[in-house]
Amino acid sequence: MKHEPKRLGFWEGLLCLLALMGTVALAGMIGGTISPGRPHSHPVAGDTSLAASATLAQADLAAQQEMADWAFGAMIGGLLTMFGSFAALYFIRETLHATKETLQVERDRNAIEMRAYVVVIPMGIEQDVGRFDYRGQIELHNIGKTPAHDVSVKVWLKTAGFKESNFKTSAFKNPAQRTLLPDARMRQGTKNTGLVSEFMDGSGYIFVYGRVGYTDYLGVRRSTMFCHRYNKDTFEVEIDVITPASKPKVLIRKDMARHHIHGNKAD
Repeated sequence: MKHEPKRLGFWEGLLCLLALMGTVALAGMIGGTISPGRPHSHPVAGDTSLAASATLAQADLAAQQEMADWAFGAMIGGLLTMFGSFAALYFIRETLHATKETLQVERDRNAIEMRAYVVVIPMGIEQDVGRFDYRGQIELHNIGKTPAHDVSVKVWLKTAGFKESNFKTSAFKNPAQRTLLPDARMRQGTKNTGLVSEFMDGSGYIFVYGRVGYTDYLGVRRSTMFCHRYNKDTFEVEIDVITPASKPKVLIRKDMARHHIHGNKAD
C-alpha cells in the first residue's frame, strides 16, 4: 500500500509568500534608513587656512563613515533577503516533492484500475462423453478494463482429504498466444481425469486446482492460482459404471464448489 502524498498546506504557502515580501520590504527599509544623506558642506574654494583643511578632513571622514554604515546595513539586508529566499526555496522544493508523490499515487491507482484481472470460476464436475471418466471444469473471466494477453492455464484434479495442502504448480515456460478481452470468458477442463466409480467408494473430496498466467497492458506478467473443493457426497445424478455417457453429464453442480483454504492466490 502506497503512502499518502505529502501536501503543502495553506499556512505553509502563506508563510512562503510573507517571507519573500517581508525580506524585500525589510531590505528596502534598511537601505532607505541608513543610506547616505545629503553630503556634508565643504569649505569655500580658495580657503587654505589650517581650519579649512581640518574641516575638509572631518567632512571626508564623516562621509566615509556614512558610506561604511550604509554598506554594513546593505549587507545585513542582503543576508536577511538571502535567508528569506532559502525559506522560499525550501517550501517550493516541498511543494514539488508533494506534487511528484501525488502524481505517482495517481499513476499507481490508474494502473490498478485499468489493468486486466483474470479470476477463475468453478464450473462443476462433469463426466466425459463416451467414457467413464470425469474431469473438473473452470471458467476464466477477465473482470478488468483492458485485455489480458498471452493467457495460459494449467488445470489439474486430485482426490484427497479435507486437510490437503499440496497444490503446487510450476510457472509457464512458453506462454500461450491467447487474448482474453474485458468481460470475456473462457472454459477449460482439467488435464487429468478420474473414474466415476470413485463416487461409489465412499466420502472424500475432489480438488480442482491450477494456475493462470497472463500479461497486462503495462507488460507485467500476472498469475492467479486457484483451488476449488468438491465433496464427493454432493453428487445428485445416478452413477452409471456400465453404460458410458452419451452427452456431457454433470456429476456435481458448480454451486457445490468451495474455495479451499490452500492453493488460492492472485497478484
